[in-house]
Amino acid sequence: MNVEFIISAGIVLSLLSFIAFKATTTYFLAQSQARGEVMFARAHAISELLVKYPGRPHNWRNLSEVEIIGLTDGRPYVLAKEKLLAINACQPNEYEQLRSLLGLKLGEKFILEISVFNGTDLIGYISCKPKVISLLAPKYTVVRYATICDTRCSAARIDLTLY
Repeated sequence: MNVEFIISAGIVLSLLSFIAFKATTTYFLAQSQARGEVMFARAHAISELLVKYPGRPHNWRNLSEVEIIGLTDGRPYVLAKEKLLAINACQPNEYEQLRSLLGLKLGEKFILEISVFNGTDLIGYISCKPKVISLLAPKYTVVRYATICDTRCSAARIDLTLY
């Protein structure tokens, strides 16, 4: 064998290795971005359901009687205080039930946090999240705003995170 052939073969093998490496990294990057877009779209769709619909039955007061989740009192962007109190306890079994009602698959998790404001002062906080939150998993958060009207109305910020 001559030296030119060995050098040529080395260049060709190096080029093929580089192309294979770039193709696989590009594929995995595109797959990750596509999954992110899907998760963000799902988070947005779930948040729409929470802030625009009362759920079924319309006036549910605990998670055991819910067929379809929704947090409003029947008016879009007006949350029902009783429904918020029902999800605030959020024990592990209730978390799993709520995860199922949100349409999340096994292994997919969510964090639902609702902050209630009176002007600029935080007057209430509702949280439903798993016991263990992954720090490494990519998270997709949608922030929505609504009101809670009892004797008077207060502003609410709804943070829904899927991962």
